[in-house]
Amino acid sequence: ESNNLSQADHFVPEGWRTFYGKNGKVYYILPNGKKLPSRRSALNYMVSNGFPTEYTEAIRPFLYLEGWEDNDSLPRKWKTKRVKNGFKFMKRIFMTENGDRIETIAQTVRYMESSGLYSNSEMEGIL
Repeated sequence: ESNNLSQADHFVPEGWRTFYGKNGKVYYILPNGKKLPSRRSALNYMVSNGFPTEYTEAIRPFLYLEGWEDNDSLPRKWKTKRVKNGFKFMKRIFMTENGDRIETIAQTVRYMESSGLYSNSEMEGIL
């Protein structure tokens, strides 16, 4: 198993490791040993657990490696991604500044409305 473990992956913050599973999936192992299945989930974990900003900002530039894209119509630090929805169709999903993944436009608008943090123009940018 040790040959699947990379001690230093230059795409993760210092002290982190990556682990390559049998299916080719990359997992991220935090310095405390916790295993996370994606950079987005790692960002979400760090924000939820009060990690210093330098850690959360170190991972953001590499979210594109998982297909996340910036979009000027989204709120600051939000990202979007196109994923398969069935065999032929694609849908847009969203990631909040905290790394939360939201699956639909309707859920995204509800999230924004319930938080009270976003302007009408920011909410319209989702549509």
